[in-house]
Amino acid sequence: MSKLLIDDYPVQVLPKLAKEVGLNEAILLQQLHYWLNNKSAKFIDGKKWIYNTYEDWQTQFPFWSVRTIRRTIRSCEDQNVIETANYNKAGFDKTKWYTVNYKQIELVARRYGQNGQTECPKWPDGSGQNDQTNTIDYPKTTSETTKESKTPAKQPKKKYGEMDNVLLNDSEMEKLKDKFPNDYEERIDKLSLYIAQKGKKYKSHYATILSWARRDDKQGQTSKNGSQNEMLDKYF
Repeated sequence: MSKLLIDDYPVQVLPKLAKEVGLNEAILLQQLHYWLNNKSAKFIDGKKWIYNTYEDWQTQFPFWSVRTIRRTIRSCEDQNVIETANYNKAGFDKTKWYTVNYKQIELVARRYGQNGQTECPKWPDGSGQNDQTNTIDYPKTTSETTKESKTPAKQPKKKYGEMDNVLLNDSEMEKLKDKFPNDYEERIDKLSLYIAQKGKKYKSHYATILSWARRDDKQGQTSKNGSQNEMLDKYF
């Protein structure tokens, strides 16, 4: 049997939690919950806390980069499933303290339960039709409701990049991962540092990253063609 399956400690996470908050976020929450129930946790202001630097977290998650850990923690903060504070004695010590927002986790569990109740399997023999079903009262169709239905809901923007100043929604982030699987984080950091240095403002940070990618491709092609012409000049 493969050593990868038996010799290393397993990362356990419930699929329903990962579905609601994200896979990386669920893994981090599970590990944080584990440490909060460990003797090393500190009881402050009525809650248990642990403190870690990003590098300390990386020793527990060696398969993640520090940038991924920072982004995952920020996502958990945005979703209010973890709380952070600073209880360090030294004022210059910026090491974060962490705890799980169990009240928010309970709300997530209830939301998941409500979504699960609306699912009713359709059996070939018609069984299940007499089971309890959940009905939805649809509003009467009017010109106003039709107009609203055609307007897609705007996804909230989240902060990314080295300086936390690149705004992307979840859909845009997933598209960047698909288009640039090997260096999407570097492209985001490049825009983040440029905005911080130059004070530039853009209507769409996602569109800007795509525009810069096209420009880099054109410059790379021009450079390649120029090199080929120089080689031809040497022979003719």
